Amino acid sequence: MFLPHLNYRDWYWRGWRIRYAFLPSDSDRPPMVFIHGFGVSGNHWRANLAHFSQDRPVFALDLLGFGGSSKPAHTYRIGLWVEQVYQFWRQVIARPVVLVGNSLGALVVAIAASRHPEMVCGAVVISLPDLQALEDLVPRPLRPLKRVMEWLVLRTVGKLIFAQVRRPRTIRTALEQAIYVGDRTRVDQELINLIAEPARDPDASEAFIRLSTSLSTPGYSPSLRAALGKLRIPVLLLWGTKDYAIPYREAPRLLEQMTYGHLVTLEGMGHCPHDEVPDRVHGEIRQWLMMQQIP
Repeated sequence: MFLPHLNYRDWYWRGWRIRYAFLPSDSDRPPMVFIHGFGVSGNHWRANLAHFSQDRPVFALDLLGFGGSSKPAHTYRIGLWVEQVYQFWRQVIARPVVLVGNSLGALVVAIAASRHPEMVCGAVVISLPDLQALEDLVPRPLRPLKRVMEWLVLRTVGKLIFAQVRRPRTIRTALEQAIYVGDRTRVDQELINLIAEPARDPDASEAFIRLSTSLSTPGYSPSLRAALGKLRIPVLLLWGTKDYAIPYREAPRLLEQMTYGHLVTLEGMGHCPHDEVPDRVHGEIRQWLMMQQIP
């Protein structure tokens, strides 16, 4: 789906098409690169790109397997997306940027910043998932059985599940009940379309199964806690108190792992505050940029 106020290009990486949205600027301020969460695309930053393009170049990548990018039957890992982001930065931007991510994208941002510090002058992570902490909730002896059961379910009925979850009515219900709990008016037809349209791609159902089964496989993600401990850049952590996908109680624990971390609590907001209350998020990011003396 193409939004009328954004520009789009395709960039090819390892033979795969990678779609990205952008708005150019003559400013010499650090560009912003936005990384989306699971099940959406760069278009989910629809309000944020327009706002920050007023004074700097902005880019929003569609991660491999999502949005307008290729959806190969591939083994997906956080490291794969980190390398995608890094190579995009090397080939398209090649100067320090502010990385911004939500949910899965926040995890990609944190790992990318720790592995490639030359790429980043600051990072904003919104609802940051610690997958190892979730894995630790399952008793160790039961973890292999859990993975096998999840794999069997998704391989046998995954396409039926996907056929249901990509329906516009299902998408709307899920967003209103579990994600946009602070301001449900933001669940408009544009948002429904930008989620539903990529799900109609011929390769989308198999990619969904691969993406879902990968989540619980060993080695899916490097240690988030170790990555946060390596960061020597300013990090802004934004978190809604009504985030039902990744509970807010995780925020203080993750903040402790950061040398230059700053937490902003968003009262009453859900899992995607950047789109739910964009003006509030814009103000918090701008205040943090000033505080950290990032142009």
